[in-house]
Amino acid sequence: MAHTCRGTINLATAHIDTEDSCNIVLSSGGRTYHLKASTEVERQRWVTALELAKAKAIRMMNDQS
Repeated sequence: MAHTCRGTINLATAHIDTEDSCNIVLSSGGRTYHLKASTEVERQRWVTALELAKAKAIRMMNDQS
């Protein structure tokens, strides 16, 4: 990607972690984002979606090279 929009997170290189039952920490490009879900179930849905999107981003990056 030659240029990025403001607020774009490169999921291919992102690190996804959980702090506790409702908090997610997303680190990418020297920035850290703290996200908070309403419930543990919602947090797990977000983590799953982010991990699937990351896997897709990695596949797309590998296909381009």
